[in-house]
Amino acid sequence: MINLDDFIEEIRQIPKDDKIKIESDMLVEQIANAIYFTNRYALYFAGLVGLELLNSKKPDVIKRFAFGNKYESSVNRDKLTSLLTDMTNESLIQTINDEKKEGHKITDNVLKNMLEVEFARWINQFNWLRFNDVTEKYQVDKLKLKFGNYSLLAGEFKKKYDIVEVDDKFMNVRKEDVIGSVMGDDEFGGVLWNNLIKLGFYDHETRKNPFDPASVVFTYGEPGGGKTFVSNALVQSFADLCREKKIPLWALTHSSTDYASHFQNKTANELAILGHKIREHHGPVVMYIADANNIFLSRQDPNVTAEQQNTMAVYFKMFDGTMIPKNGKFMAIMDANYITGIDPATKSRIFDEIVELKRFTNPEDFAKLAKVSLTKGLNIIPVEENDWQVIGKYLLDSPLSNREIGHIIKKLRRGFNVPEDMLGSPLEKVIEYRNEKLKDINKDLIINTFNEYIETRMRIERTSEEQQVVEDYERFKSFLEKGAKSTESSSA
Repeated sequence: MINLDDFIEEIRQIPKDDKIKIESDMLVEQIANAIYFTNRYALYFAGLVGLELLNSKKPDVIKRFAFGNKYESSVNRDKLTSLLTDMTNESLIQTINDEKKEGHKITDNVLKNMLEVEFARWINQFNWLRFNDVTEKYQVDKLKLKFGNYSLLAGEFKKKYDIVEVDDKFMNVRKEDVIGSVMGDDEFGGVLWNNLIKLGFYDHETRKNPFDPASVVFTYGEPGGGKTFVSNALVQSFADLCREKKIPLWALTHSSTDYASHFQNKTANELAILGHKIREHHGPVVMYIADANNIFLSRQDPNVTAEQQNTMAVYFKMFDGTMIPKNGKFMAIMDANYITGIDPATKSRIFDEIVELKRFTNPEDFAKLAKVSLTKGLNIIPVEENDWQVIGKYLLDSPLSNREIGHIIKKLRRGFNVPEDMLGSPLEKVIEYRNEKLKDINKDLIINTFNEYIETRMRIERTSEEQQVVEDYERFKSFLEKGAKSTESSSA
């Protein structure tokens, strides 16, 4: 490996004409500026990280660290590290000798104070504004330094609790959108939110959580009841809270198809890697698993392959504490439409907290669901309060799920044409136009729209079933006719 110090010196020694000399001098200057900047920038970052690891604030120190001519533009990192180590050791020895002369006892706090002063000197030697020309010219302001969960971008230090990672597969909704309006039962929302809050108390330094949150919150219920919507909304709201409180949350969604593979044991191996990442993350982790009944198949099922068996074995280790310690850092949110296919041994591992998400049982809840869905973002409520109760009674008796109700209401909200020339108009004008079109919606129109959906759905289902019967009939008929002809040929 070429030493950059030697390389720069070689450039200086090469005979050159005036033009080449100017260009080479500029190159040397650029390299020197870059080294000069990076040495200071890295040491500044190290000082900030050092104080954070000590859990200390920067002391009021004026002195600055000085590299000296020998190390001013050196790229020999080993020598620089050795220099810093030697100087820090000298400061420690000097501090110990001074304290002994004064007859003071050498305590951890004394040594901590010395390190705080040393780290402050490292910080003082750098000022981002002094290097504006270098950072702008070489776009260093876009370069992020990282160490563990600490980072430095454009001179701004991010502490370890500033990082929240949320999978972009989560829906962009919040708990305010669903609590008491979309849920068929407030129990699930209450249980999940309470456990998420407790999850936030995990401390990675001690690897402990004083509140023992559930390792798995499992909910089940009929399709379209709001399981996914509610889970996503509460995770997003919890992530917002963690950003505010500087808690390094990692929220991820997970599906068996994320790791599905035709190669033997590859799925299981990928899951094991994920489990390791979860275990090593510096804060709480929440993982959302939809349709868990499709993952946790009964091991007594003769159709379950060896690959699926191996994959489930890894899942069990993730959730029973074998792979990821049950210390309050990891929580899985699982949902399923049905739980009949999950065997008892699996249930004993994943049914830590189980909640049935039920359909609404009174017309007031359905009325509220329809009203909130229709009037969201509007400054008008086109339907009388008494009429909402009639709508609620109608929906209670209907076969529609919450999801289907939401789809139909959205269709009602977009049930008008928008002129082309309105594109590019101010938002206020667009909203005024929309409100004008929706102001005439009434109870009869809403119920008729629901009836049309149910009738259309019924017609499609009946047509599909009839077509299936016809296809089955033709298939069996064709088989019998071929068989009869074959028999006749054999007889002849």
